[in-house]
Amino acid sequence: MDIDRLSGKNLPTNSAVHEFPFVNGKLKFKRNLTRAFFDNQFRIRMRNSNQNAKDLASSYLDVKKHVINKGFAWEVDWQENQSIESLTESEFCREAAWVILSSGMGVRSVRSVFGKISSAFLDWEDSGKIVGHGDICVSQALLHFNHKGKINAILSIIQQVNRIGFEAFKSKLFDNGVEYIEQFSFFGPATSLHLAKNIGMNVVKPDRHLVRLAEALNFSTPDKLCKVIANLIDEKASVIDVVLWRYCVLNPNYLAVIQRYKTYL
Repeated sequence: MDIDRLSGKNLPTNSAVHEFPFVNGKLKFKRNLTRAFFDNQFRIRMRNSNQNAKDLASSYLDVKKHVINKGFAWEVDWQENQSIESLTESEFCREAAWVILSSGMGVRSVRSVFGKISSAFLDWEDSGKIVGHGDICVSQALLHFNHKGKINAILSIIQQVNRIGFEAFKSKLFDNGVEYIEQFSFFGPATSLHLAKNIGMNVVKPDRHLVRLAEALNFSTPDKLCKVIANLIDEKASVIDVVLWRYCVLNPNYLAVIQRYKTYL
């Protein structure tokens, strides 16, 4: 695939994990090359697929390689390793806050203040302490992000976590999925999927880039596009979501590029 060469540095990540994860000067994650490059099962599956399916899978792998080469293997690995089973209270509160703040806003704008919001909410370490100091947390957060509705919505969801306990809260997430998230303020269908994906559910967020990409490839929804690719290469749809989203951010003219590879009908 003919892919533009654009820098991957200092670009937004659509999650609260928004910094390159360096430890002692080295990246925490190893270079991520999808198993599909080397997996015999993948070759067998492709042998039994039509040419359009092969073209779609091959184009996706080119896109993923490009994203990795631009320095975002850690982001792909992060999504691959996200699991609701291992989700902690702190991680959930942090990701919920990120998605609430991101609603209707650009990622860069949220990223610029998220550290200060995290500090205001005691770095998401203990829902009990946050609830106990709720008024102070809210007032401090409003100094940096003057939207009472969103800041109060963050406190509200943390209060619910604290009220029933995180294990009970997580059980409700297991049992009810995205529908449970939708009951909270600022969580509509799209933002609920955003949070669900960030906490480890294998779902696809209908981001504007993915909606346009799916339409360009004759898919009715991003979910269908990602799931078709997932079935072809045995990768989680949520990971495919992240790879395609990152590619679109890296390449503003992605629709022009994709039009030349519009083969899967």
